[in-house]
Amino acid sequence: MPLLAYTLLFVWGGSFVGIYKVMMAQVGSRFQGGDLVSIYAILSLAWGAGAFIGPGAAGIAMDWTVHGLPYLAAIACAIFTLLALVRRQGI
Repeated sequence: MPLLAYTLLFVWGGSFVGIYKVMMAQVGSRFQGGDLVSIYAILSLAWGAGAFIGPGAAGIAMDWTVHGLPYLAAIACAIFTLLALVRRQGI
């Protein structure tokens, strides 16, 4: 079902660009001066590392199993959710 797959990829791409813009706006509203420059640099490096590692990890996951990409996405979402919960708890 290529049409469904391409539609999903289009929506995902738009979502990730939106997340990036909101993240940058939040950082810009909370920090100033040298701290702002440092955080933008770190965020750019982290985003770039994810863009570098993500496709390779997805390819490896798809080599291991037919449904590797959804499994990888689910695991990544679970990890982000756990990190958010731990951060909110102050642990």
